[in-house]
Amino acid sequence: MCESNNYIELYYKEDCNYVFTNENRNDISFINYNGKTLLPSAELNILSDTKLQINFNNPITSLEKFFSQNIDEHMNKVVSIDFSYFYSSELINMDSAFYGCSALKSLNLSTFQTTLVTSMNYLFLIVFL
Repeated sequence: MCESNNYIELYYKEDCNYVFTNENRNDISFINYNGKTLLPSAELNILSDTKLQINFNNPITSLEKFFSQNIDEHMNKVVSIDFSYFYSSELINMDSAFYGCSALKSLNLSTFQTTLVTSMNYLFLIVFL
């Protein structure tokens, strides 16, 4: 399993499919899931009660809609997101970052730096489907 110092951890309560869009796939270097290191392909089948670690090569400037893809199959099943090891110092845009995260119980932003962020529109907009 590969390791990096710049990653986000997501914990899922139910089986689902994580669909990577071309936009967020470009920012991801690799994914650690179930003891395996994977490249960000178009889709990843995730089992319940598991952790997904999304690793980045470099600090990213935008989390816009990063977690809001395919809401009914993905984000309404995430109960925890941990940003403890995420380099947030270069973030500029966080529009709709947590859109649709209706099952979210824990969000660790304790190390977040938002000095450069200029837009947080609809940051925590919840859609109940």
